[in-house]
Amino acid sequence: MKKIKSNQKFIIIYNECIRSKIIYQNFIINNHSLIRAVVKVPTVSRNINLNFLKNIGFKYLCFSFFQSKFFEFIGFFFSSTLKSLCKRKKIKFYNFNSSIKKNDFKKFRTNKKDIVFFSTLHKIEQNILKMSNIFLNFHEADPKKYRGSALYYYQLLNNEKSFKTCILEPNEKLDSGRIVSISPKIKIKTKYILETILNGYFSQSRLINTLNYKKVKKLYPRKNSKKVISTYTTPTRQTEKELSIKKLKFLNFKNLKLLLKVFFSDQKI
Repeated sequence: MKKIKSNQKFIIIYNECIRSKIIYQNFIINNHSLIRAVVKVPTVSRNINLNFLKNIGFKYLCFSFFQSKFFEFIGFFFSSTLKSLCKRKKIKFYNFNSSIKKNDFKKFRTNKKDIVFFSTLHKIEQNILKMSNIFLNFHEADPKKYRGSALYYYQLLNNEKSFKTCILEPNEKLDSGRIVSISPKIKIKTKYILETILNGYFSQSRLINTLNYKKVKKLYPRKNSKKVISTYTTPTRQTEKELSIKKLKFLNFKNLKLLLKVFFSDQKI
């Protein structure tokens, strides 16, 4: 993956997790001179309603903790987080205790031509999306078929033979923004959920590193489809039971080995 040729600079707003590290680490290493700022925000909002935890799938909950909080803990001791990478590359790093507001962009000395990657669990406010900057985020499926969260689970549950990931220009509705770049089909050859998840993460990493940013224009609020598309929510215990009936397992040693490699790496992955 070569350095991107662009007159624009980039701002990355992210949650600390394995997904963010896989997507952004190579991009930051290759293009550190083009990164204006990297901004970490909390994974979940402080005022979030925790009632959804009553029915959430146990394996999904464990993996979410493992890939976020546990990863952050390990990364602190091994200096393998994006924060540590920014420090080595002398990139401005900001640690926020809440979601980003429009006025916060003044702190980053944002130029109107900057491209902003906004990959968090927080909804982006409309007054931010209406700024002159191009905002981009990532989606783990073809949004014309699947919208919502944890879509790898549902694609496996629906017996999909392949899937795609993409970069979207978000708008005010969930996963309905126009498609800026979409991956080739990724064949699902495994019965292990984690392997499909990691294949999706690495696919998104390839997209961010190969997109021709000179051709990307702001077309907000254009949509990717006029159809009404159902939205999936986080997997429940019933979802995990149905996956179990299909004899789909979460991980094997090969998947775990790759995950740990990502955990500890401070180089290209």
